[in-house]
Amino acid sequence: MKRHGFSGQPASHGQSLMHRGMGSAGGSQGSGSRVLPGKRMAGNMGNESVTVKNLKVLQVDEKNGIVVVNGCVPGPKGQVIRVSDALGKKWPEGPMSVEQPVEVEAGVLEGASEGAETGNATATA
Repeated sequence: MKRHGFSGQPASHGQSLMHRGMGSAGGSQGSGSRVLPGKRMAGNMGNESVTVKNLKVLQVDEKNGIVVVNGCVPGPKGQVIRVSDALGKKWPEGPMSVEQPVEVEAGVLEGASEGAETGNATATA
């Protein structure tokens, strides 16, 4: 009743143990003696969990408990969510942060003429 907004059966006038019952489920001869798809019946309401995959974490603020995510997060504002690693994808190869230098060959980078002369050319990813 609460799920679909049904009013229920009358409380008197011959009703017997059917006050919250659904009533008829479907027709007989004309509709093929079956319940049509989409018939509103009793069932679970609420308590649904939604999983959104492949969101990128841009920033983590441990002091304030804030995680900045690139993408849509379902649920109301201020809701507690659970964040976990993407188990379906492999870890990316290479350096994971900007601060780690990557060794490259001399003369490969544009503007690396200073490093090319000394042979100590480094770049950041």
